[in-house]
Amino acid sequence: MRSAKGQGSPPQELSLAWLCERYTSLPELGGIFEQEYKLIKQMAKLDNIYQAVNRMRNLRGEAIHSLTTQERQIIKYLIDTGVWDG
Repeated sequence: MRSAKGQGSPPQELSLAWLCERYTSLPELGGIFEQEYKLIKQMAKLDNIYQAVNRMRNLRGEAIHSLTTQERQIIKYLIDTGVWDG
């Protein structure tokens, strides 16, 4: 699987998020409150970014207007910070 920019490998936390989703499992033993908070937040953040960029890249024509407010905020942040040039 490629990164949101379409190059290289995704960050380790994003790969882990995908594995957790695929196997419907948490990264560590125990329930959600026994997980490392920072890791869970980073996994969610990176997955949200990946999903927003991936969705935007796959929209054509007028469909671009169907982006959610959160997706638009993510894209704007990436462009404003120079992380992504669109």
